[in-house]
Amino acid sequence: MNPSPIIAEPFAVPLARSTAAPPRQRWVLSPALDGLLIIAAPVLSLLLAIAAFAWLPAGQAATLVLLTHVVLTVAHHLPTWVRLYGDLDTYHADRWRWLLMPVIPFLLALAVLIHLQQRGYGLEPFFYLFILLTIWDPWHFLMQHYGFMRLYDRGNAAPPKLAAGMDRMVCSVWMVYLLLASSAWLPELLVDLDRWLGLPLLQTLPMAALAALGDLAALLAALGSLVYAAYLIVCWRRGWFISRAKLALLVLGFAAMWLSYTPNALIRAWAPGWSFKVGFAVIGIVHMTQYLAIVWRYNRNLAARPGAARPGWFRWLHSRNSVWAALLYVLVCLAYGEGLTTGFDSVWLTIPLLALGFTSTLMHYYFDGFIWKLRQPGTAATLDGRAPAAPSPASATLRAPTRREWLRPLLVFGLPLGLMTAAAAATWVPPQLAWTDSLKQAVEAARDGDRDAALRAARRARLAMDEALPKLRALARLEASAARDTELALLLYSHRWLQYALLPQLDGRAAATETLALQRDGLAEPLQLLDRALARGGSVAHPGRPSMSVDDAHRLRDGWQRQLQQLDARLAAATP
Repeated sequence: MNPSPIIAEPFAVPLARSTAAPPRQRWVLSPALDGLLIIAAPVLSLLLAIAAFAWLPAGQAATLVLLTHVVLTVAHHLPTWVRLYGDLDTYHADRWRWLLMPVIPFLLALAVLIHLQQRGYGLEPFFYLFILLTIWDPWHFLMQHYGFMRLYDRGNAAPPKLAAGMDRMVCSVWMVYLLLASSAWLPELLVDLDRWLGLPLLQTLPMAALAALGDLAALLAALGSLVYAAYLIVCWRRGWFISRAKLALLVLGFAAMWLSYTPNALIRAWAPGWSFKVGFAVIGIVHMTQYLAIVWRYNRNLAARPGAARPGWFRWLHSRNSVWAALLYVLVCLAYGEGLTTGFDSVWLTIPLLALGFTSTLMHYYFDGFIWKLRQPGTAATLDGRAPAAPSPASATLRAPTRREWLRPLLVFGLPLGLMTAAAAATWVPPQLAWTDSLKQAVEAARDGDRDAALRAARRARLAMDEALPKLRALARLEASAARDTELALLLYSHRWLQYALLPQLDGRAAATETLALQRDGLAEPLQLLDRALARGGSVAHPGRPSMSVDDAHRLRDGWQRQLQQLDARLAAATP
């Protein structure tokens, strides 16, 4: 699958314009609304997130941003369906694509979720399907950003292929660089591949090669920027229109992404506890506001054309030139997002909602690659407020789906999703206790005097730690962050305390001088990692302790330091 960019193709070729008048900047809604919802939206979203971190504890601020992003992400899928099924020409031109394509992903997701629940695996393994969304999401975002640049560049007289190629190039090199420079997107993808599909790329890929890949991406971003600057100079010297709105969108968008995605001193100073997930959510919110704006403009222009829009609620809503109509449009979208992301106690209500949420996201990505293309009759003309040259020849055709139309969903989605499901199914096991829970059980059983239960839990914890340790070491090398260093420090400390303190005690072995020395030496690396984490700055929260704060990390370090001093004293007393 290679979806085309949202809005990109309609403006890859300049729309018809008069050569008598000088080119002017054209807008989606208006200069003021475009500035608020599209161009300056990345900066405004970032400032609001930073303000949340200033007003709230880091954990609460992060949760607020992430929950807002989740709701808005699903909310902005609804305009895709409204746009698609409300535009009669688009809908009738390829009716069976729009009706049949969602069936396979939804039925597969529903079947997997029911199977997982009935076999006692829990619903968490279902998220193997979201790996596809993780990979597709940056491409989808990139193409929307590129599409808006092309839209604002409509007055440019440069050769269309050159203009489109330059815009796509500069967007692509910066997007790739920022994802790799984030030091989190790729590691988290590798973790998901290992966890959900059993692909051990995290431990097998050479770290040096991945580091070189990041350096190459930085070099290409720098070179691409120089080439793009040269292209702009050529446009200026030849008198070709240069869109200031496009350049502002380019600079503000990628500057906000750099601040949000990459570990940097500015974001650490402004919002201690910031993480890549928070930054990704902040920029993701911008994607929603931009999309709501462009679909609203398209649908309003569509409703103004006789016979082009679906009668009834679609025409009623979009033909009203009022703030209340726009607010109703936004509220309905938010209700859709809230409905599909709300948590429920009933697992049998959660299952269809998860299947719908996955299908909604997947089809939003897929359909956007078609409904914004120039070859779709009337798309470019409708966005520009003009009547299309001719209506879709399929608009009045009523027929049954052909064999090809039946097979298309199976090939496009059935095959890749089926292969992913087969790989994931090999990893499905009943839920296992995390090493933290097993260790907690061992300590509690030891306090209660149940030595046998304590030994069983301690040995389970050790096996889980032995499995997790090499993966986490590889991840900490790949993702240089305070959170990963803290997570590894806690695992190392717990592993060595279990090995040299708890297990010898449960086995009835006295704390010999050698064991005390091993305990003491075992504290050195965790302390070093925790010091490095605190020096890096940023969030120290991680999957094992999602609410951990920097203050918690300082207290933990002080406790380990006291243990080190106590062990030194015991060793000195035991030494003849």
